[in-house]
Amino acid sequence: MSGDRIHTAKEALKLFIQSLPSGSKFSIISFGSTHQAYTHAGYESGVFDYNDTTKDYALGHIYGMDANFGGTDIFTPMADACKLDCGNRQKRIFLLTDG
Repeated sequence: MSGDRIHTAKEALKLFIQSLPSGSKFSIISFGSTHQAYTHAGYESGVFDYNDTTKDYALGHIYGMDANFGGTDIFTPMADACKLDCGNRQKRIFLLTDG
């Protein structure tokens, strides 16, 4: 993913993050031939309570994202996203890709 396509995906992700309702939980998982959940000190599980601080952390992370994960294995990161613990909240998964 490079150029305009990664820029568009990053802008969409920023919009999603900024549009989350108060009291939400969220995760960001980057994927390619491997995948990795975004973590930050105190949030090693990769699941964040949505507030101004975690929103700012996530936006900073998104700014620095690049296409460095190789190919496109979607199944494994989606399966891991399904396993994340969001408490008693209904889980919604948004998949952004350059494809």
